[in-house]
Amino acid sequence: MNKFRYFALISIITTTTACDVERKVDFESFSLSPNEIKANDIHGFIITNTNNPLAIPQTFNQIQQISSKLLNSDWLSSPNYASDINKLLLLLQETQLTDAQFFINELEQAKRTYRTNLLRINAYAQTLQRAIDKTSLRYNNEINEHERKIALLTHSNDYYLNKIAILEKQIQVQQQKFFDTRNDFYDHLNKVVKDPVTAFNINDNLNFELKEKKTPTCERFWGDYELLNIKGAKHCTYINLDALVRYIALNNKEQVINIIQTDAVKVWHEMTYLNGFYDTKTNKHYFVNNLRSQLIHAQNNYADKQTLCRRKCPSLLALEQQLVKLKEDKLNLIDKALVDENNKINIHSVAFSQLLKKAFTSENLGLSDPLTGFATLYRDPQIVSAFTTEYAHKIIDTYPKEYTISVSQNGNYIKPKIKDREYSLYFSVEPSCSIIYQPTEAKSLPKVITSKTNHVQTKDCGLEKVIEHNLKQKWFKYV
Repeated sequence: MNKFRYFALISIITTTTACDVERKVDFESFSLSPNEIKANDIHGFIITNTNNPLAIPQTFNQIQQISSKLLNSDWLSSPNYASDINKLLLLLQETQLTDAQFFINELEQAKRTYRTNLLRINAYAQTLQRAIDKTSLRYNNEINEHERKIALLTHSNDYYLNKIAILEKQIQVQQQKFFDTRNDFYDHLNKVVKDPVTAFNINDNLNFELKEKKTPTCERFWGDYELLNIKGAKHCTYINLDALVRYIALNNKEQVINIIQTDAVKVWHEMTYLNGFYDTKTNKHYFVNNLRSQLIHAQNNYADKQTLCRRKCPSLLALEQQLVKLKEDKLNLIDKALVDENNKINIHSVAFSQLLKKAFTSENLGLSDPLTGFATLYRDPQIVSAFTTEYAHKIIDTYPKEYTISVSQNGNYIKPKIKDREYSLYFSVEPSCSIIYQPTEAKSLPKVITSKTNHVQTKDCGLEKVIEHNLKQKWFKYV
């Protein structure tokens, strides 16, 4: 084994040649008979820093590393499990090796198993989620009810009656301000158009549209409506300006537009403070803190307190203690490690994985490790041997032609011209012998390489066997 490792780590040493002349390897000096030479294939290789058949290919390294990572990870909690399977599949497919198909088939099956597992797990998680949501909703309703009762009991009856009276007075004042604003709008228009009917129609037909503000600035037009300039507005407000001035004479149109744009802002402010704004297109209320809504809320609170205290008001202290207990129970209801920030079950969490292991038999989910078949092949010496043998053959077969040496049966060869000044020579007599010329210092290439030549070493197997051994060593290193 040490001998294998020694030759697998051949260093690149400097040697130079003056010109390309025919040279020779004396095979007989290495105890290789002419008959043995004729029966075997002979290959010659130039080994450099960038071209080395003994080096483990990057693709093979990636195949081994990703395989090891997958086999040592939890298929459910690993976030990159599926993508790693796809990467490994692609790498194996790119080798274009026949014996890679065994691994490819098992990885395809692993993908199918993984998808099936996730479907079953998601169905199981949804069942758990419904139970959690149902219980959580019950707690939320109870908590909200206790908080509402506590809020009602915090204030006296006089507080609610005074608040209702104040709001009713504010509404009267605001209602008059709103009417005055509409009247001012009418008067301003009538002075310009000098037509009471036209001024009334503009005033009466003024319509607003509200749009969510999704950008820092609002678009000027929205359909047939034009933007109303309201400073500091959180929404985009539009009015039907074009329709209002459609029949206004040209000599008055610009002045009328200015009046509408100015007074519409005032009308908008007074209206929304009094009534808010209801969008009929989306059935949504805006400016819900308007005076009328405040009054209705205060009246409802007063009525609710009257109902709550119809016979006797409940103990405020008891309600507060119950509220604390409810909140504690809700917190303990859900394992925080099991859910995300939205209280939704995270099927990739460690807590869910542990829960799944406990529920595996009782729930009969029918789950299985997706890589069971692949793992069996990965650890099978015969399968791996077939794959590494084919891989080794491909490495030799695809070695750059400019770095290969043509060797005759009598050992004659010509070293090809290469730009590299540092190299070693490797002669492989498959499958029985390897001859490595590996000088330790810069020397001219000898005319004849014999067993007595300095810096020559031999091995009792061919290059393909050495490469295959190196690949196996890498494959099983981390298992």
